Amino acid sequence: MERKQRHSKGLALLAWIMFGALSIMVIGCGDGGDGSDTTINQQTLAAAWSIRASHDPGITQTGTISLNDGGALTYELVQLNLNQPGLKPTILIGTGTWTFNGSSLTLTLLIFGSDVVHQGTPQGDSTNFSMVCSNGWTLNFTRK
Repeated sequence: MERKQRHSKGLALLAWIMFGALSIMVIGCGDGGDGSDTTINQQTLAAAWSIRASHDPGITQTGTISLNDGGALTYELVQLNLNQPGLKPTILIGTGTWTFNGSSLTLTLLIFGSDVVHQGTPQGDSTNFSMVCSNGWTLNFTRK
């Protein structure tokens, strides 16, 4: 009888442990944290992104932009001017800010002491989207 009671208590304890583990897993999956939410919103944009950008007439940028939870960003970009073949690439590394209001994404990059503002409406999902900006740049983002 005592062996049967210990076995029942052991199963009950195991059930509580399983329930606790499942509860922790469910709580940890809120607000796009589970990777399945592809909606573009404040939470799903906060990530590291590979970026390909272009601006007429023939300026390109490639690299990484990381959007942090608090509205700060960091970037590492390589800029090429295809209209001037002998010109060496420019390396751009810095910080800035970002906001997402409804459907509008604004990136403000501090480049050589001046704010460069990219503002537009992202088209796509939270893993891969593009944005035609009001300043003439087209930005293509892919989640890293």
